[in-house]
Amino acid sequence: MKVAHVTLYPPKGEKHVKGSGVASYSKNLVAHITSDAIDQTVVCNAIEDAPQNYTDDGIVVRRVFRRKPQFVLSVHKELKKIDADVVHIQQELALYGGILTAYLLQWLVFLWRRRVVITLHGVVDPDAITPRFVHENNSRLPVPLVKLAFRVIYTPLMKWARRIIVHEQYFKDILVRSYGIRSDKIDVVPHCLLYTSDAADEARSVD
Repeated sequence: MKVAHVTLYPPKGEKHVKGSGVASYSKNLVAHITSDAIDQTVVCNAIEDAPQNYTDDGIVVRRVFRRKPQFVLSVHKELKKIDADVVHIQQELALYGGILTAYLLQWLVFLWRRRVVITLHGVVDPDAITPRFVHENNSRLPVPLVKLAFRVIYTPLMKWARRIIVHEQYFKDILVRSYGIRSDKIDVVPHCLLYTSDAADEARSVD
């Protein structure tokens, strides 16, 4: 089985990178999927003055995108070359750039929807968006408009993805209650599993 991971990723030979816990998460995840039956490729962010295509600890790494709106086209083009059975996309609000990239990610999910497993590293509950929430996030937009913006960003991702992974039951409850996502479509995989030998089994069980 071919698996393509769409994510940020640390430099070659490193496990951590400043400014992105998701990059470290992804490095740990792929390292713990050790089955010979799974062929993994990481489709990730380009790094200046560094190799863009290489193998790191047996994992094929393709650094094809910048954190700009065009990342969707770059990733889609690479995924067509790989033709993976599973496209595992990591999602955090500004992971691939600004708010516009957060919105555009849904179109990548749409294009690969029959194969997409998406891991949501955070979920905003529309019911918890208050004037205080808006102020603390440095926005001057009306509360109803902020609520609408989060629904526009998150709902298509979850509706179009084949499976959804979250790290806490609390997040799953929000998806079911506030976004209307089927409970049986969502898997809760705690962060701590990355540091155990069971991590690969948990990731494979999502399929």
